[in-house]
Amino acid sequence: MVVDFLREANTAHPADHEILWRLSRACYKLSEALEDKAASKAACAESLALAKAALGAVGGDANYKCHLYYGITLNGDSGKKGTKTQLQVCVC
Repeated sequence: MVVDFLREANTAHPADHEILWRLSRACYKLSEALEDKAASKAACAESLALAKAALGAVGGDANYKCHLYYGITLNGDSGKKGTKTQLQVCVC
């Protein structure tokens, strides 16, 4: 599975923003495919944490894909937590 391959790559290179945003995307896609709500929420939360790590990694701030998947996962994570949380996240 892609997620397993990217987790191995992330273990070998934990500060690589390219691997982090790709792993974030894979976890997000996995969260969409899971039918179990608890597992879906956990995968989405992991995806958000990875996207944050990608932005914080060296070179991550300059990579638009890191920003893109941070936004996608932030929306997905807050959407799974309810409308109130989603509105709180959107209001700056």
